[in-house]
Amino acid sequence: MPHTLPLQNQFPGHRDITLQKRQVRNFYVQFFCSPLYALIPHLDDFVTWPHFFARKSPIIFPGAPSYFGTSNAMDRIYTVFTAGDVYLEKDPACLQRIVGFVLWGWTQDMEAPVGERETADEYEERVLSRMKVMVRCVQQPVIKDVLLESISLRDDRFHKRLVQSFFLRCQDWTTAHQLQYLEDPRKVEHIVFRMMIEVAVVLSTNGGCLRYLRKFQFPVFVMDLAIKFCHSREARPSRQLTLPVNIAAFFLDRLLGTTYDAVRLVPALLDVGLLQVLFDDLFSHLQGREAAYEWEGAQDKSTPLEMLSRNSHPAGGWCSATCRWISASGDN
Repeated sequence: MPHTLPLQNQFPGHRDITLQKRQVRNFYVQFFCSPLYALIPHLDDFVTWPHFFARKSPIIFPGAPSYFGTSNAMDRIYTVFTAGDVYLEKDPACLQRIVGFVLWGWTQDMEAPVGERETADEYEERVLSRMKVMVRCVQQPVIKDVLLESISLRDDRFHKRLVQSFFLRCQDWTTAHQLQYLEDPRKVEHIVFRMMIEVAVVLSTNGGCLRYLRKFQFPVFVMDLAIKFCHSREARPSRQLTLPVNIAAFFLDRLLGTTYDAVRLVPALLDVGLLQVLFDDLFSHLQGREAAYEWEGAQDKSTPLEMLSRNSHPAGGWCSATCRWISASGDN
């Protein structure tokens, strides 16, 4: 009988050993092939470049838009984060400098150029590179900790400016995409709008930012903007949710739960049309669309109305808002 070698899966642990070897090999390939590898000895010097380029680009490129230097520098920071966040974690001082620049860059060029109406493409050219870096910061635990620590060390004036930047960028998003939405709502992708809200909510863990987010009622402001784009849907075919539904799901699942929310925030959200958004979505399956009856991401898989009822103060506007909505629906 000819001798045959046993199959690989007949050896216990063979697959684990192979996986470990592959992981080690991939680590060395990633380390030595990373564009950051050559910069590691000079990384601290390299970090000074974005500061210089962002501030001096109007002199170097006099014909470029005012935001060109900062957006371009943020693109380079994003590359550094993507290729070498592991190395940056081992250099806290360098990471703090980069995060400081990210916060500075995010709060620059907050408004569209005066006297100009931005198109959707121009808006993304000004904002998208900054948004990607901010998202990267809040997604990576180590960088997120440094970011929140850096914000906590800033004064109250910076906290107010940081919160205002999200208001202005959200407002500019709706202005820049308005014509595109009127032409064809299906062409408007709201991923950037949603990312800004998610980052703002992460930053709300800082007491100073949370105070201004509540003072200026950021969730109410955003919901009011989102309702104006009620036919804009996600790009993912598996989750065809409208922009208001996306925002409502996010707020109800992650931002509510305190006495302040029950007494102040929920009634204000109801006043701008939250209840209409919920009912429209709950009945959307009748029109062949996917309803978010159990919204993606909800920890307890509650329905939207259950979450809203649980977070509403008994003396709040839940019952009265429901009655007003039913009356208005009857009139229609």
